[in-house]
Amino acid sequence: EYRFPIWWRFIGVGFASVADVYSNINFLSTKDLKVAGGMGLRFTVDAHERINIRFDVAWGRFKSIGFYLGITEAF
Repeated sequence: EYRFPIWWRFIGVGFASVADVYSNINFLSTKDLKVAGGMGLRFTVDAHERINIRFDVAWGRFKSIGFYLGITEAF
């Protein structure tokens, strides 16, 4: 994830990930890894308490797309 200031309390975000889920450690492989990425916007409500309203759009494998809206973040 990369965050960058835009203006006033607005922050832009770009992110990417690579992952997979396996039912058994013996099946670990890199050939079926899933790649995803996206971008988002954060609005800081309270900088001291680190409370943000966030909106993200993400793309994944097979042209899947998701929109996410949330309040607060893990970091």
